[in-house]
Amino acid sequence: GHYFDLNSRTYNSPSALASATEDGWYVNQATSGNQDTWGLLMRKDDPLSEKGFVEPTDMKDIPLVSGRSENFRSMMSGWLGFDFNQLNFIGTSFLMTSTEKLVAESVAYAIIREGIINDGITSPVCFRPFHPELKSNMFLAWSNGANMTAPQELFLNAMKEWAGNEKA
Repeated sequence: GHYFDLNSRTYNSPSALASATEDGWYVNQATSGNQDTWGLLMRKDDPLSEKGFVEPTDMKDIPLVSGRSENFRSMMSGWLGFDFNQLNFIGTSFLMTSTEKLVAESVAYAIIREGIINDGITSPVCFRPFHPELKSNMFLAWSNGANMTAPQELFLNAMKEWAGNEKA
């Protein structure tokens, strides 16, 4: 994973997929029409994994990690039915490999989008969706006026066409 701030041009590639835009970060965006399913990453041997899904009350007393998005906080507060700050967040992470290690080592549970971490047969972790279901739109974002390489331009144009946003 990459940490990026498109306004400061520390990362100008249009390959950043996000679930919500942040004020001041993304100048242009295209949406794919696809939606992310949110849930909790946990160890496969965790008793909560046997339930098959995660409800808001399941998260009140467990250590959590997530991204830092304000839109994410707002989305979660609406789904939780109680204040986001009542959850026990021990940190934030943009690096999925670090997040996966925290979960695998039983340090924390991670609030993530389905499919971003491999939870296959050999993995010690598994994803359990939220119930009631929580979904969000997926965006491709890029900065206005970024000096992109020819491959980046080709990628951006292909993604805009795929998303049906040729005019974006």
